[in-house]
Amino acid sequence: MPEITFIKDNDTIEVKLNEAGSVTFNVKNKQETPVSGAVVIFNGLSQTTDALGSTTFTLVNAGQAYPYAVTREKYYAGYGILDLKGGTNTRDITLYSDGTPINKTIVKTVKAIFPNPASENIHIVSEEPILTVEIFSVRGSKVYQKTFDTKTISVPLSELKDGEYVLRVTTSKGQESHKIIVKH
Repeated sequence: MPEITFIKDNDTIEVKLNEAGSVTFNVKNKQETPVSGAVVIFNGLSQTTDALGSTTFTLVNAGQAYPYAVTREKYYAGYGILDLKGGTNTRDITLYSDGTPINKTIVKTVKAIFPNPASENIHIVSEEPILTVEIFSVRGSKVYQKTFDTKTISVPLSELKDGEYVLRVTTSKGQESHKIIVKH
């Protein structure tokens, strides 16, 4: 958004435009292998890395600090703050394995999450008892956490602002993450 400053008289206006920049995230693992399919959350947007482990965000206001989060199944999440300069920026991120064996079969136990988009409550149905539900903002902040021990739950959304969130459900079989949308 342009910054407008009035000078000595009403006929002279100085306009300062914020310099735009772009940032490319290159995501790799400890062995320097690109990590495709990683979700990068930056400046309120979410993008997925390509086969080369990269994704680029463009037209971002330079001169500001932006938090970011990088997640991928079987890896610990990466977080940080990027001081964006004008022009092209690059951030190399290394994700570390969470110890989940590569050949382990992923068992999905969550059978339904509805409605999505949701306004008041979101309902979760699972084959296994749900132990914990966490909700994260697109900036990576945890905005909700509660423990349960039942297969069907209802999570209130009245405290959340409109937008996209990541819902993480933990059962005895592991964790699953799902994107949800809140619209009041």
